[in-house]
Amino acid sequence: MKKKLLKSISVIFVFVLLMGNVAFAQDNGDVSYDEKRQYLIEHGYREDILQTLPENIVVQTYERMTEYFDVPVTVAAEETTKYKEFSPDIENSQTTRGSIPNSKLQLSIIVHNFMDGSGKILGAEVVVMHNWIVTPAILGQDLITVNWDPDYFLLSGQSGFHSYCTVHNMSTNNTEFFYFQSNPSVVNTGGVGYYAQLRNPNLSPKITSNPGGSATLFFEPKYTFYNSSNISTNFNVNYTHDKSGGIESLGFLIKVLGLPLLLVICLILWRQQQFIDRTMEK
Repeated sequence: MKKKLLKSISVIFVFVLLMGNVAFAQDNGDVSYDEKRQYLIEHGYREDILQTLPENIVVQTYERMTEYFDVPVTVAAEETTKYKEFSPDIENSQTTRGSIPNSKLQLSIIVHNFMDGSGKILGAEVVVMHNWIVTPAILGQDLITVNWDPDYFLLSGQSGFHSYCTVHNMSTNNTEFFYFQSNPSVVNTGGVGYYAQLRNPNLSPKITSNPGGSATLFFEPKYTFYNSSNISTNFNVNYTHDKSGGIESLGFLIKVLGLPLLLVICLILWRQQQFIDRTMEK
């Protein structure tokens, strides 16, 4: 059995419920994309983060602010694009693990948090975006996991999750959207897992490049707390690249407790069994 080289990338986002100088959001009716973008800037959204958002995420955020809540809300956004190397004690396990260089894969996490005029936290929205700067040789199915502290937040049952994948169509110079999901593939207390397809089945891989995609998760507070409570909690995101149809990569989430860690272990074991089953069929 050949040794597999595993590549993965892990991000830990510390979400602090502190609001900046923001204003109340109101629904201004039908507005253009530029007006929606300007609206977010005028209501406290950091322009440097806004510049990194795809157009559809900008529209989605505007609609969340003006349509989802039944009271006026304020919003603040924080972003991280960090890459964590694996420690030697992790690397010395049964399978070789490594990190995906940020020169090849960019993984960004943006957190929007919302509160009403009294400072009560109404929800948190996590946007996970991945983009392969260098197109990988193997265009398979990668695994992304998101973990959080279930003592503070619950994944909303109403539009709580949706994701999509993209590729660049070199023949038309357009971004092609595909593989839309409205539910994660695996759900557990404090954790979800979903797949990123790197190949559009409707297009030849010879004319596509730079696979990417985005997922949005909306969380509701488990109990009532306020901005003044200074609550701090972690969102852990891990990207796993599959290099040969089997489990060619796996992630190890740092600072994960209890069931979220079990979720990752179960996903790893399940994908290992898939690889074993395919090998035996051959």
